[in-house]
Amino acid sequence: MGYSEIVVRSDGPGAIQARDEQNNVVGIHWAEGKGEAKTTLRPMEMILAGLGGCLLATSWPILEKMRQAVTAYEIVLHGERAPEPPRVYRHIHVEHRLQGTDLDRDQVQRAIELAEQYCSASAMLSRAVEIRQTFTILAGDA
Repeated sequence: MGYSEIVVRSDGPGAIQARDEQNNVVGIHWAEGKGEAKTTLRPMEMILAGLGGCLLATSWPILEKMRQAVTAYEIVLHGERAPEPPRVYRHIHVEHRLQGTDLDRDQVQRAIELAEQYCSASAMLSRAVEIRQTFTILAGDA
């Protein structure tokens, strides 16, 4: 069983930081509408980023094991939120964009399906929100 500890701290509006056990720090945007410039992700955007990072970190090694020569991989996430509070995500579209040498569409599809099962963020979020995944194999090598 795994355990994680994150400490979230603020000394006032606009200055939120989250820190893990190894002292890695990420800023979180808070002061929307208060004249502060947005310099970090908002909390709900971080959920999308976590999902995308988890899926990419899970699917790339699967593709390598399938001997798929991926040279570039990005995931674009589109989250549709409820109009009224709490403004939870109702639908998330995950668009995988890959480049590589002779990528096999069936292998890419299978890797994404496996990643959806093994990525903890995907497994958790899919219980509460509809997640749709698509992919595009881009022309050329990165």
